[in-house]
Amino acid sequence: MGDPGRRTLAWAGPALLCAVTLAVCLPALKAPFTYDERTGLTDNRVLRPGAPLSGALRYRYSPDQIRPLFFTSLWADAQLWGLTPRPYRLTDVAIHLLCGLLVIALLRRALAAAGGAAAGVPMTFDPTVDAGALAGGALFLLHPLQSESVLYVWGRSETLSMLFGLGGLLLAPVGAVAGWRRAARWTAASLLLACALLCKEEAVAWPLIALIW
Repeated sequence: MGDPGRRTLAWAGPALLCAVTLAVCLPALKAPFTYDERTGLTDNRVLRPGAPLSGALRYRYSPDQIRPLFFTSLWADAQLWGLTPRPYRLTDVAIHLLCGLLVIALLRRALAAAGGAAAGVPMTFDPTVDAGALAGGALFLLHPLQSESVLYVWGRSETLSMLFGLGGLLLAPVGAVAGWRRAARWTAASLLLACALLCKEEAVAWPLIALIW
């Protein structure tokens, strides 16, 4: 598994990248609710503090949306923080950071496999693999096109769906994984992909993404 010093360095990079991402997002956290955030949150009795969870589970912002996990996450924020924008945006940034860590983990696995590591064998902490995964993670976390999904509360449906989708992709068994472990991992991955679909409809593409991956 490599010496402790190299293992520490392997985690120091992602931690520093998350800190930089948080610093970049900080100026936007104090922004007031705008556009769909107003009609979907501040003017929505279903997602107000004290509202029952059942309302959030059944709620549809439009007839073509079935996103119970997304609306439940907004309901949970409302119960904890009321209608103050900053905590909602902090939740969004936290979800984005978790997605970034999953992207780095997936890239490390892919790069290690490309370098000849056998599937199912614990990865060593190769500096080249770590650097490549960190570069991909930085592109994912800091690309300007991510700003709307991350800093606009109504875009949480995308980041939350991404979180479950990436988790399912990471759990999907590859290579030498067999027997009950393979079945268990496929079951867990399928459940996470179902959760992704309950956050946003576009998650229907995740099985194809998993197949390509």
